[in-house]
Amino acid sequence: MRILVQAVEYVQQQLSEPAVLAAASGWFHLRLRSGAALESLLVDRGADVEFYPWLAWDAPLEGGPLGSHLAEQLPAGRDRAILQALLDCPPRTYKVSEILEDGAALLCLSKSGPSDAITVHEPVLAKLAQVGELLVARLPLVDGQHLMDAVHATLPARCARAMTAAQAQADTLPRADQLRFLLHAARRSVAKTVPIAKAPMAERTRRTTLVLRIADDTAAQQLLMQQCAAGLLERLTPRSFALTPACQGPAGAVLRLHGTRLHASTVQPDRIDDLHAAVARWLPQAQLQMTLHRDLGPLFDAGTHQRGDADQWRRLAGDWLCEVLAGFSETPQPGLGGATPRLLAQTARGRQQIRAWLRVASTVAALAEPRYQRMLDRLSRDLLQA
Repeated sequence: MRILVQAVEYVQQQLSEPAVLAAASGWFHLRLRSGAALESLLVDRGADVEFYPWLAWDAPLEGGPLGSHLAEQLPAGRDRAILQALLDCPPRTYKVSEILEDGAALLCLSKSGPSDAITVHEPVLAKLAQVGELLVARLPLVDGQHLMDAVHATLPARCARAMTAAQAQADTLPRADQLRFLLHAARRSVAKTVPIAKAPMAERTRRTTLVLRIADDTAAQQLLMQQCAAGLLERLTPRSFALTPACQGPAGAVLRLHGTRLHASTVQPDRIDDLHAAVARWLPQAQLQMTLHRDLGPLFDAGTHQRGDADQWRRLAGDWLCEVLAGFSETPQPGLGGATPRLLAQTARGRQQIRAWLRVASTVAALAEPRYQRMLDRLSRDLLQA
């Protein structure tokens, strides 16, 4: 709807305001000094779908959220009524109970929400949603119909119990804290319910990576997100994606965007051509630059440590640290129970786990160049002293 587009544009115009920058600094736990820095951060993390609605409808700004400022500028009418409905509607968790021809029927997990199933006439739900799936969304009621402003997170049905408990706790929080709490709960529930395969390390030491050049990383990110919507990719972080079984590609394949380069990695070197073909379908403009083969196994075998020369060990240790530390804070880590380090750092027990991991990583960094230990020191300050 036009008024929702207008609301997003209004929020984007206010990103340089001091009050907005202060609110954003609290949201991201970073000191943001300019609207350009905030906008760059939103693009890099793909966080606009979460942050813009929060600024518009929930943020504790002077005079209310930005949506209330916009509503005051509009004459009485339907547009103003829609904005007021959004301001009155908190984010909630919904369960898809039925797929309809032009939308879906949803059950609200919040006791403060509607007790009966609600119908949302939104074609994207009919095409992409599945019965039992959970949505963290904002669905205001306007003129007897529920509208969909934004879907902040989608979760599999196995997370229903955890999210029901999380929603009950979110209902007791101030409005400004509810969306962030639900998003953190969503990440925790997914991490706890995803089984972690503990395969022998020897099966994962050989990794083949294709390095491809791309012209526009933002356009590439959008194209990869389309494959996520089609079920062929799963987004791990805003700039990294894993192939799903539906893609029928090589197992353990991951795509990572690094500026104007795309790294496509797999632990099945014999299927590297299949991975290249898949990437070529999704990103026709990507040009292959090189193919890298890495064997990280000896790093975990103390008995073979003395058999390699110093330069080889320095190179292997550096390669391992580069791969592990890329996006480390925001990426679910199997070695940390499947949770993101940023989330773990919020509890005393989680910080202990991070310190233990850093001690192990430091033993590897001792084999590499000094700059890698400095990277670990910065990571420690970022996570443990924030």
